[in-house]
Amino acid sequence: QAFHTVDISKQQVNDLIQTLRDNLRVKAFVNFDRNSYKQFTTTGYKLFKKLVEPVYNKTKERDIIFVPDGRMGYIPFELLLTESMEDRLRNSKMDYKNLPYLLKERSVSYSYSSTLLFSDIKEKKPAQKKVLAMAPSYDNISNKPIDSIFTYRQGGEILLPIPGVGKEVK
Repeated sequence: QAFHTVDISKQQVNDLIQTLRDNLRVKAFVNFDRNSYKQFTTTGYKLFKKLVEPVYNKTKERDIIFVPDGRMGYIPFELLLTESMEDRLRNSKMDYKNLPYLLKERSVSYSYSSTLLFSDIKEKKPAQKKVLAMAPSYDNISNKPIDSIFTYRQGGEILLPIPGVGKEVK
């Protein structure tokens, strides 16, 4: 295991984080806003280039453990994009599902501090093979007509069911 650091100005990273977080809000997804999609893909790639790429190829491990500090703790690193989408944005439809997310290439996890991380590594305990899995129920929308569900969704009041979640938990 190796420990790598990346230098970046605090203001620059804070601006990128805020832009990414703004474009992860429900209304940006619900309204299918092309400008939000472009900002999300551009910012997701910029953050990857600044924060991850400098150390990405230095590790041969499939797992990457992030120890974020300050506002970087608000970044879902698994959603950073490993490729620029600039050329594809002009001619393609908005497709969040098939973007080149970091999560598709590496396993991403987090630690609150490097001290805790490295002390946990030294004190490895055998796995207990117990799992607690949860999935939301969507009873609040099961009896509503599809048109009303879309109207509620635009207001950001409900989330639609994610296909396969219940099956995955079982």
